[in-house]
Amino acid sequence: MGGFVFHAENHYKELLPIVGSLINEPSSVVINLDATAEGDKMKIKVEVSGVAESRTAVRLRLLIVDPLIHFDAPNGIRLHEMVVRDMPAGTNGIAIKDGKATFEKTVSISELKAEILADLNTFQKNRGYQFEDVPSDFTKLKVVAFVQDDDSRLVLQSTISPDLEFQPESAPE
Repeated sequence: MGGFVFHAENHYKELLPIVGSLINEPSSVVINLDATAEGDKMKIKVEVSGVAESRTAVRLRLLIVDPLIHFDAPNGIRLHEMVVRDMPAGTNGIAIKDGKATFEKTVSISELKAEILADLNTFQKNRGYQFEDVPSDFTKLKVVAFVQDDDSRLVLQSTISPDLEFQPESAPE
């Protein structure tokens, strides 16, 4: 749901009962997520089990998120939580086969940051718009893993890593 600041309370009231009822449902799906920060690298390892084999269109999806960005957006919202910075397994994710899936990847944070800033510059150039401030800290990130049934769009299970701390890039001498 998007919108302006004045929409937030109504969106919250609309979503709360839906999410509240789903959050209490038990799930047989287990996600083991191991995400670590080592210098400039984020190492991600995920194992999924317990997906009913009767579900045929289930995928593991991963997000690298920025927990909190301070940015005065044109819609009046100043704080943005859980901003997606990357999908390390792609938008399609990883197919669940025989009720299981595994994924492992190492991500360079400096390369990810350079990619995002280049995309943002292209966006600004193409739109003829210049952001006053570009949030580009990338020193604290998290990994979100979730298993989703693509037929029903239902999220069967999810988990999130603790904050991963990365060293800010040093300024060129």
